[in-house]
Amino acid sequence: MVPGMDCWGVLAGVAAGQHGLVAVWQVEEVGIARQLLVRRVAEQGWHRVVRGVYLLPGMALTPLARVKAVDLALAGRGLASHRTAAFVWGLRKQFTRPMEFVVPPHCTMRVQDAHIRRLARVLEGDGAHHAGVAVTAPARTICTLSGVSSVAELVDDLATAHRLRLVTPASVRRVAEASARFAGQGRLREALERVDRQLNHSQLERLGRQLLAGIPLSPHPQPFVVADEGGFVAEIDIAFPDYRVGVPIDGPHHFEPDQKRADDDQRHRLHLLEWLLVPADEMRLRHQPQVFVRQVIQALKKKGWSQ
Repeated sequence: MVPGMDCWGVLAGVAAGQHGLVAVWQVEEVGIARQLLVRRVAEQGWHRVVRGVYLLPGMALTPLARVKAVDLALAGRGLASHRTAAFVWGLRKQFTRPMEFVVPPHCTMRVQDAHIRRLARVLEGDGAHHAGVAVTAPARTICTLSGVSSVAELVDDLATAHRLRLVTPASVRRVAEASARFAGQGRLREALERVDRQLNHSQLERLGRQLLAGIPLSPHPQPFVVADEGGFVAEIDIAFPDYRVGVPIDGPHHFEPDQKRADDDQRHRLHLLEWLLVPADEMRLRHQPQVFVRQVIQALKKKGWSQ
């Protein structure tokens, strides 16, 4: 306990670091008797989220708080997995229920609003913490998703994980190949093969590649990372590295002031490295596709390419 702080103050500090939640076992750990907890819950109107886990007054029960409540109810014995882990990592925006967790085979706990799978192998070195939640690591998360997802969904998951710099397709493949047989293994293998041929971070990037498919020169199959003296410079959405011609795709967020300044800095550094850029946005790609293709061809010819 922190000197000069009472038990309830310590507990409030614990809750502040876990989405406003406290578990009964944590209350007992700081020295508060269960009878005192019962009285405090009744007097202040603490909200019981799941059995043994309460949300303190004034705190919002967000989707992440719901996930953390199950995490606390399992008291360190489980990991958020499958679609729940995908939501925690930001691979998928939709929060689905019941939440999905994995636990060791000897764990017999059940938690309200949670689908618990007993899979020992998933817990062998594949755990991580993100957003305050115990969760399967990104590569393992995608492996678990293969059992409940289509190939197209897995392709999007791989692309999002790559865009967020959580994991690469190659590292997912290594985890999958080192694992025992698991549900959806064939779908994941097909998704990885598709990503090897082409990986897009956005629908606009996919459209840009489709428009350029008519020219007799293929761009790099995935966003291209440019480095200088071992340091990261930029990631170009569509790139022709042999000619140092690149197409940065400007989605809506690129017009926000902070992002625009960051983009300007990156493009200045790329210019110093002799990259010729053809920026494109939704207006150009959807409504002026011929102009876009012509600009890319002109840039390639300027850099020495001949059809």
